[in-house]
Amino acid sequence: WWLPNLNYFLALLGGNVAAMDTEGNLVLLTRNKGEMIGSLALRRFTVRTGNDRTDRIVVATESGLVICLRQIGHTYPVYHRFPDRLPLLPEMEPEEGSATPEKSEPDAAAAQ
Repeated sequence: WWLPNLNYFLALLGGNVAAMDTEGNLVLLTRNKGEMIGSLALRRFTVRTGNDRTDRIVVATESGLVICLRQIGHTYPVYHRFPDRLPLLPEMEPEEGSATPEKSEPDAAAAQ
C-alpha cells in the first residue's frame, strides 16, 4: 500500500504503523492494508525521529519540548531490530509485607 499524504515513518506498533502526514499529524495505520486507525495533531512537534528499532514514538518542538509515546501496557520497549541487544532489566525485591510466606517443611518430630 502507498498513501501520498504520508511523508515520514515514525515507528512500528505491533500490527500498526505510526507516520506523519504532510500537515504534521501523527497517523496510525494498519500495517497490512494501510487503513487509517486514527490521527493526533502534532503540528508544533516539527523535530521527528524515525524509530526502526523499538515501538517508541519520539517527537519534539524547536524549543526543546520532547514527548515519547508508547502503547498502553508496554512499560518497556518492544525491540524490532537487534532483539539480542535488549537492555538488562533490574530485578526488584518484593516490598516488605507483600511477599508470601515460604512454606516451612514439617519437622521430623511432627511427622512421626
